[in-house]
Amino acid sequence: MAIVQAFDGKDKLSFGSMERLIPLWVSIFFLIVFSIFTVVGMISNIFKWLKITFSTQNKATAASKILYTYLSATDLVLIIVLAGGWLPSLIHGSIGFFIEPKLCAYNLLLKNWLLLASSAFYTLISINRYATIAYSQHVAKYFSKAKCAAYGVLIYLAAFLAQTPYLFFVKGTYIPKDKGVVSCTSEGSWQLTLFEMVHLSLFCVLLVVSVSMYFKLHSRLTKPAIPLSMANENSERKRINRTRRNAVLPGQTDRFHLLLFVSRQSAKLICLSTLIIVDMIKFAHPIVNNHTPSTHYIYLKSA
Repeated sequence: MAIVQAFDGKDKLSFGSMERLIPLWVSIFFLIVFSIFTVVGMISNIFKWLKITFSTQNKATAASKILYTYLSATDLVLIIVLAGGWLPSLIHGSIGFFIEPKLCAYNLLLKNWLLLASSAFYTLISINRYATIAYSQHVAKYFSKAKCAAYGVLIYLAAFLAQTPYLFFVKGTYIPKDKGVVSCTSEGSWQLTLFEMVHLSLFCVLLVVSVSMYFKLHSRLTKPAIPLSMANENSERKRINRTRRNAVLPGQTDRFHLLLFVSRQSAKLICLSTLIIVDMIKFAHPIVNNHTPSTHYIYLKSA
């Protein structure tokens, strides 16, 4: 048996303090920040690809070209997914325009999985590049392949466990009305609450690990060097500038640019995690209000 309630523009359905804690402008802010990082990253990767392709000084390998082609294509996919996924979600207060709730859940799963996995790939590249440089120069041995692999497993585990509950424990439907906005409704359960607590805990651990690894990396790279003579200092500066110009892989450059690369990817990861958490809360606790362009809504849930 189903209970059908009609809402017009004067009515409002919310879920208490959660709406005030996570307002719409927070999602929009993180979306804008992540979009800027993504666009800048894509432009940087394209220029790097052009540099290693047409420069006479750099003999780029096929692997380097494939890597930067993949990175540029990934950023382009992220921009398309952002425009087609989150923008309608933020503008209309819903996740998408699907009729069946199962399709809605799969859409959420695919969108968040692509974004988080791609950003995790960037971060792991930078960490592994630093590990390679550290081992070759005997600077530090903090990051090992095992730790990088464990960090990657943590990211993918968080992405998987945080979204699969919506394929099994959420009941709801999409109902279009008078060419209006299609709103997703859902019914909570103790299983859903449990999985929400698990995925929030995983994301907290993920962010703590990401930030701690970044500060460890920062402290290792910014240690005071042994004082050099003027001649050696000039020689070292020339070597650093030459390394910067000839770098063909992420992280294969001086300390400042390596830190910039890692910090940019860490910021993208934090923005993504915040966006995904907000998106999931929206899906589990739908909001129907009079700020959307539709004048009539139907809210359906199982009795």
